[in-house]
Amino acid sequence: RLGGRDPGADHGPAQSRCTVLLISEDLDGILELSDRIAVMSEGRLGPAVETTDRAEIGRRMGGH
Repeated sequence: RLGGRDPGADHGPAQSRCTVLLISEDLDGILELSDRIAVMSEGRLGPAVETTDRAEIGRRMGGH
């Protein structure tokens, strides 16, 4: 799990309309915190997408 966050907080980046760059391999934590996800693979940053589809994210992580 991702550390350093307050699970009881009633607001987050989406509510405060800010951007946060989160770099992690913890897919569960990323999906819990993110509205959009962009995957970097082989030194290239893909487009940010609104998805919780693990298979789609996995394909992007694999460079496809």
